[in-house]
Amino acid sequence: MPGRIRLPPGSVPKHLLKKAFAPELRPEIMLGKKRGFTLPIRRWMLGPLAPECNESIAALKDSGMFPPDQVSALWQSYCEHPESPTWSKAFMLVVLGAYLVANKPVRSPVP
Repeated sequence: MPGRIRLPPGSVPKHLLKKAFAPELRPEIMLGKKRGFTLPIRRWMLGPLAPECNESIAALKDSGMFPPDQVSALWQSYCEHPESPTWSKAFMLVVLGAYLVANKPVRSPVP
């Protein structure tokens, strides 16, 4: 979509979105400044998603893809300090473990 249509000169950010949904939006939303939104993934991982996260971490430890003690150490570090940057690494491990749970890969026996 050309910029002159998406954002005409002198218009406000999200011009087309605001125009399209004007009847449904409250005035304070229409007049408010653009602001960010962050999902509270860190809080969810230790709260309502904790059972799924723990199952994912267990599956990852059992998979043999990574040393189980290192997976445990990273997860424990996250649990003790959820606001630290470690949360993103823990989240990646949870996602990989969830993939393993969902796809139940066949492990070949290790001699």
